[in-house]
Amino acid sequence: MQWPFQRYTWTDHGVGQGDRVSYTISPVTKTAAGLSVDTVAAVTIGPVTVTSEGDGKIAGYFNRGILLSQFMASRLGAKRTKSDLVKLKTTLEQDDSHLRRFLMGQLGERLP
Repeated sequence: MQWPFQRYTWTDHGVGQGDRVSYTISPVTKTAAGLSVDTVAAVTIGPVTVTSEGDGKIAGYFNRGILLSQFMASRLGAKRTKSDLVKLKTTLEQDDSHLRRFLMGQLGERLP
């Protein structure tokens, strides 16, 4: 038997502080007919409330960063030019930019 994935992680960039979320994780197996989702072995986690609070001594706050390459590529459009990149940089330099606030995420809300 082969175990192609021992562990898998993902990030849900659409979830924010205070949201309640649930996730269903289903194994996908390869069969003679193709790929098959095993709904019997599926596991649902949640609902949980998204929070940055830890054990009362620490808290974790995250940003979305500029490394969301597919997201940023879609913002630039199909034909990316140098002027598009300059425009993006100018937009990110503005304190009131919606894109800048989105990328700062929870960390931006917590920094003075």
